[in-house]
Amino acid sequence: MKIALALLLGLCVFCLYGEEPEDDLTTITELNLDQLADDNAQTTYRRFDPFEAALSSAWHLGEDGYLLSYLQVKSRDFALRGSLKQTELKQANLQFKYHSTLTLGYFRPALGQGLVLAKSNNTPYLGNPPAAQSYAPLGLAGRLSYKQWKGLALVSAQARAVILDEGKISSLPKTKKDYLANTIEDIRALSLWYEAANWHLGGLVYRQEYDRGFVDSGADSLIWVETLFAKANFGLHEFGLETARQKEDIALKAAWTMRSGAYWHRWRYSYIGQYQLPAYAAKTMQISNLDEREEISTEFGYAPLPSLEIKAAAILNRRLGDLSDPAWLSQSSIRLTYHDSDSQISGTLKVIDREILSAIDSTYTSSIPLHYRIQIRGYQQVFPHWRLQLNARYHYQEKNAALASGFWWQQDLCYISPKWELSLGYAIGNSANFRMIIEDDSSLGYDSIGKHSLRTDLCTSYNAGFGKIQARWLQSLKEPFQSKVTLQLALRLASSK
Repeated sequence: MKIALALLLGLCVFCLYGEEPEDDLTTITELNLDQLADDNAQTTYRRFDPFEAALSSAWHLGEDGYLLSYLQVKSRDFALRGSLKQTELKQANLQFKYHSTLTLGYFRPALGQGLVLAKSNNTPYLGNPPAAQSYAPLGLAGRLSYKQWKGLALVSAQARAVILDEGKISSLPKTKKDYLANTIEDIRALSLWYEAANWHLGGLVYRQEYDRGFVDSGADSLIWVETLFAKANFGLHEFGLETARQKEDIALKAAWTMRSGAYWHRWRYSYIGQYQLPAYAAKTMQISNLDEREEISTEFGYAPLPSLEIKAAAILNRRLGDLSDPAWLSQSSIRLTYHDSDSQISGTLKVIDREILSAIDSTYTSSIPLHYRIQIRGYQQVFPHWRLQLNARYHYQEKNAALASGFWWQQDLCYISPKWELSLGYAIGNSANFRMIIEDDSSLGYDSIGKHSLRTDLCTSYNAGFGKIQARWLQSLKEPFQSKVTLQLALRLASSK
């Protein structure tokens, strides 16, 4: 019966997926490519957290090979964390933290709803460094505390690679590139807030300056931003708010989450005027940040049974400015997840009332309602230690000039024991007029799949008391028969628990 069920799952239209963390229900991967590598980095640091010393190195062999390493050394008084990506261009992010009061190096400050810095799900904090190739504030940051009053100050100065047009900045990449031109970025910020048991309220003054002007007449090389932020958690209800002022321009983000038993509901509202987003602000709106806009989104989740969960979301984005793109854009999503003691299946449908033209949220033409994506993921235990995993998706997008559609199907047979893990699988991909983006654990956080793809995937790992050794071989079965080999060593040198 188990074998029959596994074969049925392998042949049906629904695809199954392994135990990877699911992306946010409303996220469109192509518009968040720069974030994928940072998400992988934070996952690595979370795995390191229980240990006083940990090291992970992965050698990616093949075309454009590289070495990617992560390090953590910590004690009760200090912590040293960092990452290194070594190719022809060496890229590294290193952070030294003394207690929770002093941070030196690269850091990711988070505060409020993300209008100025990264979004914080709680009180303001200084996060771990990002992926090796990603830019982040570089300098000195400190936290002070007196009773219920808290403070955060930071100073950052670094040279950032830029693309110039007649001596002015035309593009400010989020990742480190070997461009011929640089600009000096100078950031200073000071925040003060009052922190009670279940709420906090505070403000931030932020200054950002570049030594070159911008080609875009609407972007200033020097900006000042003042914000007010607050968050309160009353058990069943949680509220968050941040408002920012830049010259005479205002931006606002608010969120309300309600929980009751097996049900939860979240509302978000965002508004931006002629507001220039600071360099390390979170993405203000899901669909479009162009021009003066407002966006409202709602999500809910319900678990009618312990083994069944339903999630749904809807976003409406309204243009208030003078651009020629549609006055209204929308996106809707729904996901169903079922799991029991030896299987899991999750199906997602996203309907997008817009045309994705590039990986960067830049320009839009007309609103195209016939754009949807289907993804169903899961696994099935077939014998003790043996598991069948599948991952597939289908994209359909009706563009102005031509149809853009594609599918991805990956199937793996896995052996999992306390010491050894082994998986063997294959993947098929086909797309028309666009490249399929598949998330992975590489330095970029994704793989870009071309028009026709067929490859095998062999992965094995051994868990020892001191860490983990893993080898993976991806072999294309279509010309030019490219191979990718990854050798990874993860060491856990001492436990902090």
